[in-house]
Amino acid sequence: MELKIMMTDDEVLLLKKIIGGLSKDSIILEIGTAWGGSAKAMAESNPLVKIFTIDLFEDNTKMYTEVSNNLSEFSNITVMCGNAMRDFSDWNTDIDVYFEDAAHKDPSLVTNLIRWASFLKPGGFLLMHDHNDFFPDVGKNIDKLISSGKFTIVETVDSLTVLKHKE
Repeated sequence: MELKIMMTDDEVLLLKKIIGGLSKDSIILEIGTAWGGSAKAMAESNPLVKIFTIDLFEDNTKMYTEVSNNLSEFSNITVMCGNAMRDFSDWNTDIDVYFEDAAHKDPSLVTNLIRWASFLKPGGFLLMHDHNDFFPDVGKNIDKLISSGKFTIVETVDSLTVLKHKE
């Protein structure tokens, strides 16, 4: 299985710019691994960060195994299979980047954001993919985050929006 990436070239460049600028031992949490292309891009852009990537893998053990094997060359990536809300209740690690690319509709999206953004360090980045007309809840939640006063928009390229946590 090839490590596909469902992002435009410009989105990948923005992703690599953000991750490449992180300090050593920064923690990245990606919700929505899919085929592992974005995790690979992040690992290549900064081998000094730690990347945790979670996906249901559509309850497909074979896909999980293939993605894990394909990403195994990157010692800084941990692939986790499960439901981001139910299966990781013991997570207690602060994160520098939260990349949401799994849930694109409420209530799942807002539930993920409430849960995982709570671990985001002050000055950390929240990346939201698929900010477009096909997924209006992504834009609606970005607007809510901005209006809360806790986040500012850093940059939007195509359907990838980068927010910075102010608190």
